Amino acid sequence: MKKIFTTLLALSLCTFAGAQSLSDFDLELGYSASVDAPNSMQSLRLINESGVALHLDMFVSDAYAPSGFPGGPNELGGIYLGFNHDVLEGLMPGITYEIAAGLLVDAQNKIAEIKFVDPEMAFKHSLKYALPIDAVDAKLEASYMFSSATHANGVYVGLSTRWSIF
Repeated sequence: MKKIFTTLLALSLCTFAGAQSLSDFDLELGYSASVDAPNSMQSLRLINESGVALHLDMFVSDAYAPSGFPGGPNELGGIYLGFNHDVLEGLMPGITYEIAAGLLVDAQNKIAEIKFVDPEMAFKHSLKYALPIDAVDAKLEASYMFSSATHANGVYVGLSTRWSIF
């Protein structure tokens, strides 16, 4: 059942991305560290002007940086479908709330043969504040991650930057 759900999620995300014009998307890169454990989260997000986002994340437990080999013994991958919404736009511009749901997967240190093992449902809630820097679109972000992979759960604080693809 999990394999079917994973396959359906991947196909729907690819169909969504293929149906949109690339000029409507921005690329966002983010790095966050856990506030209560030596865990980190690196994120690549493809964000549509409408607020819909596709996240590709790497969670590293017991380290602040990946080992360099995806799917290492302490690394999990994440794929999420999210939605961004500007909250308090009239009172305090620059604050964005994002909710995302998806899967955490473990490739079990296999690079040549990607074989997902035990995908876990996961949810991320993020509150972002746009920094008032003219030269770059950067945001401070605080995220709460909840999943059945309890070692990756918690509050993460970090920085992200957004780039226009075209």
